[in-house]
Amino acid sequence: MKLLLDEQLPRTLIKSLPENIEASTVQSEGWGSITNGALLKLAFKRGFDALLSADKNIVSQHNEATLFYRW
Repeated sequence: MKLLLDEQLPRTLIKSLPENIEASTVQSEGWGSITNGALLKLAFKRGFDALLSADKNIVSQHNEATLFYRW
């Protein structure tokens, strides 16, 4: 699994993840100023399986059906 950690989460969290999870941070990808909708689309296009975020409103702000297309 390829996991992206959002900006507000501590980068050290990666050290706590299982070895089989390939994790990166928004900062290390150079995506620090990208807004949530664009970030979700970019992460998906770059092969991330999930975005871990502390943003409680991210689900209500974006319609996942319009964000993610693999076809």
